[in-house]
Amino acid sequence: MWRSLAGSPWLIPAILLGLVGTAAILRRRQPRIYRDLSQRLRQCVAPLILVYGAGAVSLAVWGLQRRSQDVGLLQRMYEAIQLLLFNMEADVITANWQLKTAAVLSILLTLTVAGGGILLWFHESWQTLALRGTRRHVVVCGLGSVGSQVLRDLLERRDGRQLVAIDSDADSQMYSWATEMGVLTLKGDVSRADILRKARVSAASEIFIVTGRDVVNVECLVHVRASCLSASQLKRRGQTVRCYVHLRDQKLMEVLSSHNSQLEHHENEHFFDVVAFSAASLSAQRTLEQITRIWSLQPRAKLHAKDTVVHFVLFGFGEFAQQLAVQLAGLAHFPNCRRLRMTIVAADGGQAAAEFAKRFPRFGPAVNEIRDWGTLESADEWSSQELASADGQPADGISDRGIHYVCNARYLQSGVQPDERMLTELTGALKLPNQLAAVFVCHEGSKEDPSQGNRDNFLLAERLKTAFDRGGMNCPVLCYVSREEDQELGQLLLELNRDDGTGSRLIPFGHGHGTVGYREITGSWIEYLGRLTHLLWLGESESLSEGERGLVRSLVELIQGDGRESWVLSAGELGVMARLDVLSSRIWQSLSEWERQSNCAAAVHAVVKTAALGYVLTGRGEAGRLRPLEQPMVLEQGLEESLLKMEHYRWVAERLLKGWTFVDSPDRSNKRRWQITSWEELRSPPAGYGKTGAQEQEKDRRIVQLLKFLISTGQLATRQLAENGGH
Repeated sequence: MWRSLAGSPWLIPAILLGLVGTAAILRRRQPRIYRDLSQRLRQCVAPLILVYGAGAVSLAVWGLQRRSQDVGLLQRMYEAIQLLLFNMEADVITANWQLKTAAVLSILLTLTVAGGGILLWFHESWQTLALRGTRRHVVVCGLGSVGSQVLRDLLERRDGRQLVAIDSDADSQMYSWATEMGVLTLKGDVSRADILRKARVSAASEIFIVTGRDVVNVECLVHVRASCLSASQLKRRGQTVRCYVHLRDQKLMEVLSSHNSQLEHHENEHFFDVVAFSAASLSAQRTLEQITRIWSLQPRAKLHAKDTVVHFVLFGFGEFAQQLAVQLAGLAHFPNCRRLRMTIVAADGGQAAAEFAKRFPRFGPAVNEIRDWGTLESADEWSSQELASADGQPADGISDRGIHYVCNARYLQSGVQPDERMLTELTGALKLPNQLAAVFVCHEGSKEDPSQGNRDNFLLAERLKTAFDRGGMNCPVLCYVSREEDQELGQLLLELNRDDGTGSRLIPFGHGHGTVGYREITGSWIEYLGRLTHLLWLGESESLSEGERGLVRSLVELIQGDGRESWVLSAGELGVMARLDVLSSRIWQSLSEWERQSNCAAAVHAVVKTAALGYVLTGRGEAGRLRPLEQPMVLEQGLEESLLKMEHYRWVAERLLKGWTFVDSPDRSNKRRWQITSWEELRSPPAGYGKTGAQEQEKDRRIVQLLKFLISTGQLATRQLAENGGH
């Protein structure tokens, strides 16, 4: 049977078809295994060609010598090459085992060269064919710094989903890297509908639109939505596609957020999820987490002390730095419960600061109200009204009990590389004993030379570290890296840190250094916590049915944890949490993007609250493998009250940055709230409000209780944060 099969002319085609079929099945059913195998095979093509070629020639020469002793070396070499070209008689090939083996190696060599050539020349056609029938895959549109980091993170996760990348530059290093890693790569403009159809975006589970250009990203989003809507109408999709779109322009993001509901729904049917994000805001979240961990290595009492001031200094005030400043202002609320002090040093004559103040008039006091490194210390208190906001609130001669700006901010002028006098003044300003400081170096390069900003940042960061070390300071210096091509600068910064961990630390950050990746963009634990937070805000809302209100009441009872001895959830409690997950997901889909962002902002601040509790938040606990705390959480004296204040002032900052204002009446129109006041004044609502101050403060208490409950039961994964040492 074997001889008849071996003599069949259909043997080799059958083998090839079998290999192609196996590859197709693996690509469809086991994309992770296919990626690993294809990557290894691709790496082995060149070595295999050398081994097969050298082995075939050597064995052929040896076999020809054994067959005929009279033939010279040159003649044997010529005949060996004829064997490689399949130009040799069958009786010669079967003369001895050396020639038979050489013939087999020649066949393998031909198949390897042919297969590699076909994949090289018909790569795009093969990729398009391989995509047919692919479902629940991940599509990355754009292989810049953010897109490539998302791919890296997904490859490390090894969750079995097929990865697809689209980019217009097939000659780029990242495009070649993605292809070598087994990612399906398509060359083309992501704003073209036909390219997106090739990638089968309507059948994907997640789509990342991260080209680095807002206009292109929005065009791509429009085409992706149209494709998903068409598939939804034809009932060809079983699950909602989630689309993450990167936008740099804050105004454009606000416009998108205001139309979020129209984008996600068609005739009351929810068919599409849109999540807009900014690399600057995600970098702020990540760096704030890093800074909090560094400060926690000092005695925690310093960060909790009521006279401690947190002071951030920003060098450079371009587009990225402005978004960073807004995010830090919204999130940097610590147990000291005082205003964030921020100094912004720019090199543009004050133009950026003036324009920024027009966009965010409640960010800080009037521009240049404070002109040097000296500051008005009383303005660190939230109740202070000695300085007016940039839009003149409160007006001269009028005082109220409201809060009118977020940061105790000041704006200074300097060149890109400040002189030694300014560095000396900076060191003196940050060396005060009651301060915890961090410096962000955020200069951005020009369009003609985008790497210049990174080089300037590196030089200044190194100078700052030297000055701080000379002054005996332990102040983190964070250096913005905007381009992936300059990642080696970030690695060099890390190497400049002392081996013993003392002195000021240099920390590269930004989407050019992997700060923004899959974990930060998707933020599954952030959405989960944001959804539950929104349920607590709804409370007894009439928009919920009686059964849903009962479920929310069950959540309130759980998070209060009265008399609880063990934080291991019972089967009944796990069932309640599962139903709450379903309910919160359904309600979440009906929210506007602004409402989602507001709840997610409260969730993101959990990183700071968790550090205050003595833990590092690492993500969402795995279902079925929850790791509850072994010992009950014991809070230091006064910490519970500090956590409530932190949440209240975070809410105040968020509202002020969105343009809300204080009004000393129950009026709730036009973004006006009486609650934009200090924690102490929150106990005294205006006449006619209908609720007590204690009821208002209870909202913040429930958010803190929810966080403690999720940490204690392991639904949010954490690890202990040790002070004065490692973790």
